[in-house]
Amino acid sequence: MAGSSRDLVAAAEPNTVKLLRDNGKTSYSVSLIWDPPDEYKAEYKYRILTANSSSVVINEIIVTNQTVNITNLTPGVTYTFTVFTRAADNVTESQSVSYTTCTVPGLAQNITVNNKNTTNSLSVNWTIPAGKVDNYTVTLSGDVNKIITTNSTQVDFTDLLPGRNYSITIQTVSSNCSQSAAPVIEATYPTPPVSLNVTNIGTNYISLSWGEPVNMTNVTKSFKIIYSNSSSSWTVTVNTLNVTLQNLTSGTNYTITVVTVGSLQYQSSPVTISAYTKPNEVKLLRDNGKTSYSVSLIWDQPDEYKAEYKYRILTANSSSVVINEIIVTNQTVNITNLTPGETYTFTGFTRAADNVTESQSVSYTTCTVPGLAQNITVNNKNTTNSLSVNWTIPAGKVDYFTVTLNGDVNRTITTNSTQVDFTDLLPGRNYSITIQTVSSNCSQSAAPVIEATCEYDGIIGTELYLYVEIIQTEF
Repeated sequence: MAGSSRDLVAAAEPNTVKLLRDNGKTSYSVSLIWDPPDEYKAEYKYRILTANSSSVVINEIIVTNQTVNITNLTPGVTYTFTVFTRAADNVTESQSVSYTTCTVPGLAQNITVNNKNTTNSLSVNWTIPAGKVDNYTVTLSGDVNKIITTNSTQVDFTDLLPGRNYSITIQTVSSNCSQSAAPVIEATYPTPPVSLNVTNIGTNYISLSWGEPVNMTNVTKSFKIIYSNSSSSWTVTVNTLNVTLQNLTSGTNYTITVVTVGSLQYQSSPVTISAYTKPNEVKLLRDNGKTSYSVSLIWDQPDEYKAEYKYRILTANSSSVVINEIIVTNQTVNITNLTPGETYTFTGFTRAADNVTESQSVSYTTCTVPGLAQNITVNNKNTTNSLSVNWTIPAGKVDYFTVTLNGDVNRTITTNSTQVDFTDLLPGRNYSITIQTVSSNCSQSAAPVIEATCEYDGIIGTELYLYVEIIQTEF
């Protein structure tokens, strides 16, 4: 039986799909979409071929809708997708329509950013993701911006600024597809403070200052100060270029370290200085005896006394000229080779163990004992009512002399000369004459000299003798 005419007619070729494109893609899939062909018929199907970059078909799928999701692909690989419109006979197809795109390359894995304790560089490392990657674009953003394209899995950024945060993004690139990993934040180390100096010290404080760290002006930062003595340690943080450390112990050595604290709390290399607080001053500086040529000084220990303390004693004369400096370890000293009757100011300092740091000064002013009047003579000059006193000036300084007469007549004469006369005395009496040398509020008295007035006036006595002699001659 002959076939019908209908069996002899071939199905007409469908029209091609329109606007084949992707509707989203991942590293392992591509979603395709297209518009229906002209003269679309509901019974149409679509055959999609997937070929890799080597033109090898790796997948074939037939769908009834104008969309398909191709899965099990490799990240970063370029694929060509070819779509045919298929007629109802499941044989006749349209001409092909192709669309080429790539899957999203995989993300860089195990990203690490390390400043390696440097102030100006960052090292970035990662591992290769699954799939295909043509290259990596590594972007540094911050106060310095840089982009490096590489085929390796490590880059170094140099010539950066210290103490800053930087954002590092790694983009994997394959063909015209790319994917960026989440940014990694890292910071360079800050630079240390410049020119750390002690600006002032007291018995219970030390003041410090320092310069702005290099290349960190107007950058947010702080400074951590660690200070310690032999038994304890303390830490303070400031935002200024100076600090005063309070509540310290007098005469004590402190080791002080300052570091810059920058982004991510990274700390610079330390800058260290040592300083002593001032000791307290000595108490009750006084003399413990003096002669014409020496003064013995004594004092009480300062508060918070330490066995390693020394004492520096300056001796200045009445013209404020320092004539002597001596350092002792005890609370007493004998200052010698002084001038009799001179006023001296003795200034004492407590000195710390560094042999440099000293307390406030304590002064004591006194005079040496003036010298004794020399070569004292007392002469009645054969008179019944007067005595003449003479002497020579002693070595050293004398402001004046006080000459005292004691006996049946008592008198005191103050003079700048080396001779005084006592008159209107009583005849035939012994008198004691004492000469006191006075300089400032210091004095010394020579041993008394005894002398007597005559019982008779010298002229009357001579006349009486001659008269008696004449009478004897006549008889």
